[in-house]
Amino acid sequence: SYYNCEKYQETDFIKIVVKDHPLREQERQEEEKNLLEELKNILTPQDSIKAFFESKMAKNWHKFFYVIDTRQLIKQFPVFDKAYQNTADEEKNLAVEDFKKFLQELNTDEQIIGFDILETTIRKTQAIAKVVVSSKFRDMIIKREYRFGLTLKDHWYIYGYSVIQK
Repeated sequence: SYYNCEKYQETDFIKIVVKDHPLREQERQEEEKNLLEELKNILTPQDSIKAFFESKMAKNWHKFFYVIDTRQLIKQFPVFDKAYQNTADEEKNLAVEDFKKFLQELNTDEQIIGFDILETTIRKTQAIAKVVVSSKFRDMIIKREYRFGLTLKDHWYIYGYSVIQK
């Protein structure tokens, strides 16, 4: 009782861990394992672009951000780049997380129907790809041409892109 000071004794907090159903946990682990296998198979610039669009359509954000060099891509968006440059080193991750949320919400009312990789030029550790994307926006079919810049590190990362309405 809080009112009886003689008997009131503060104790440590108790942490209760609630586990999911074992079958759901097993399914989640299986999905993670399949995703890791899928990510290991991203070997070419075309694979990265394919992963970019497919994961955006499926809202698989782990795979989406796996193929993006966010710290380079953020430079194309002046508001986010300024926020990133003006923060202390220990807070830069927060600026990147804000940028990732922006990318997730970008064009959410647009439904990608399909994409065709028209051309890919690879020079050692750099690549440029031209992709035509068909999407549906408010019952209208829109075609856009994307030009991606990719760089090779441990796999091909998208570091920049531009979009032209067709």
